[in-house]
Amino acid sequence: MQFLKLAPAIPFLRKQDSIPDTVRNAALLAPYNKPSYRSERRLSVWLFAAPDMSAGAAPKFTPAWRNQHLEDFVTSRGYHIAQLGLTHYSVGGGIMPHRDTTFAKPGMALGVTLFGDARFYMWSNVLKQKPTSNNASLIVALEDGDVYEFHNKYIHAGWSQDPRRITLNAWKLRDDWKTAFRMALRT
Repeated sequence: MQFLKLAPAIPFLRKQDSIPDTVRNAALLAPYNKPSYRSERRLSVWLFAAPDMSAGAAPKFTPAWRNQHLEDFVTSRGYHIAQLGLTHYSVGGGIMPHRDTTFAKPGMALGVTLFGDARFYMWSNVLKQKPTSNNASLIVALEDGDVYEFHNKYIHAGWSQDPRRITLNAWKLRDDWKTAFRMALRT
């Protein structure tokens, strides 16, 4: 991990963590699907349960792909729900500038980079123009094995430099979404 542009006011933390081979292998075998929303330029799969990502959605989840190794990795680090993203674009695949949506409790989210390089961008919450790579407040070069936390309500994006890159992102749930989440896990 290398900081290409650093803004101390932007909430981003490098984490010292190791990624077990069982997590790496599970990420390679996941049943990735086509993108489910406009800002996504990657294949993805939800772990645990898939949230309703509609604007203003009521708390609702559908069952998603389950994998004990990935779930243990996520929950042992204090997170509730996660998504894997497989870039599969030669350059520029990933996820475009956005803030995490309705299900995510405001605060720090987890990011893990596997198998390829990427650039992670964050923008100040006072940004008045369209976010671009030129006006990002923070730019981090990510490599295989990098683990980090970032504030999910700041605009952020991850653009891969390698089609093999897989990202694992995990969030804590808003309190009013937890009951619906537990119900989805039982089905």
